[in-house]
This record gives sequence, structure tokens and C-alpha cells, in this order.
Amino acid sequence: MKICCISDLHGDTIDIQKCDVLIIAGDVCPVTNHAVSYQLRWLDQVFSPWLASIDAENIVGIAGNHDFVFEEYRGDKIGIPWIYLNQTGTTIGGLKIYGHPYTPAFCNWAFMDGDLDAISRAIPIDTNILVTHGPPLGLMDKAHGENVGCKHLKDRLDKIPQSPLLHVFGHIHEGYGIKEGKCISVNASVKDGTYRLVNDPIVVNLQEGV
Repeated sequence: MKICCISDLHGDTIDIQKCDVLIIAGDVCPVTNHAVSYQLRWLDQVFSPWLASIDAENIVGIAGNHDFVFEEYRGDKIGIPWIYLNQTGTTIGGLKIYGHPYTPAFCNWAFMDGDLDAISRAIPIDTNILVTHGPPLGLMDKAHGENVGCKHLKDRLDKIPQSPLLHVFGHIHEGYGIKEGKCISVNASVKDGTYRLVNDPIVVNLQEGV
């Protein structure tokens, strides 16, 4: 299964190569206007047509801290052609995918008011692909020289007997890249710390039905 991973588009649309699954780890909406009415129009007029043009068998996405619209409207209820996850899961090719948008509190952004301990503990132990907007503590999570990932997410991943095969996240633009350890970890931020579009989508190949 060819999986293409992206995050932190912040209003841009990019070329995506043909794949079995496109995973979008949040922050899709522009940063120029956070009004829900504006984001709703942008999703309808720009984002949805772009998704519909992509040559992917399945598209799975979550929201991010700039995507205020998804705090009011579920992403599967406003006509977006994707599988939207928010503390929910889906199965594709025998692989169980679970996702959520919550990150540690910073400023007054979206999806930062959740109980991160409970949200992290709710991640199913049989998850094959995990999609979160932010990284776990200590893994591709440095911003301004500090590790700012989620401790509760790290604790949950440490306690899952068989780690997910793949964990896709973004949020910390400076952490872009891929690391292999207990699982394949991908920080798929396509923009750098100054919001320039500089990074390519990251492609991972996984065996189906493991």
C-alpha cells in the first residue's frame, strides 16, 4: 500500500502523486483568516475540488489547530470528499487507521481544550496507522530549540505492546522528516517555520492486512 503523507498546508494545494492512501495530518485552512464562515467557503471552493482531483484510492484527514471550522462542523458533514477522523477510526486494506487533532495548549487555537491524557489513552491498542496533528514528546518536535510534543501521546505509544506501523503528524514545521524505530514516524509538514512551502510529501509503503 502506497501512502502519501502531508500536513500543514495552511491554504496551499500541492501536487500529489498517485497513491493508495493520502493522509492529511491537519492545518489545511489558510492562516490569513480564521473566521469559520471564511474557512467554510474556502473548504467548499478550493479544498474540496482539489481533493476530488487527486489520484488516490482513499483520502484520510484530521483537523489542526488552525482549522476552527471543524470545531463547529464535523469534517464528514460539510461535503468534503475524504474520511475525516476525530477520535475515530477507519479500516483500509486491512489496516486500522485512527486519528485525532488535539495538541498541547499554546495560545488560543483550535482543538487545544481536550483532556490529552484521556484522548491519548483512548487510542486503540490495535491501531496500525495513527494520525495526530502534533508529535509525541521528544520526536521531531523541536520548536525554537525546545521539545514541545505531547507527553501523554508519548506515554500511550510507549505502553502499546505492538506499536502502530506508521504514525503521521505535523504541527511542528521544523520537525519535518521520517524516522524509523518501533514504528515509522513521519512529520509531514510541507511548510517550514516561516510558512514557506518547501517540503515534499513523504511516501511510505506498507503491507496490507498485517
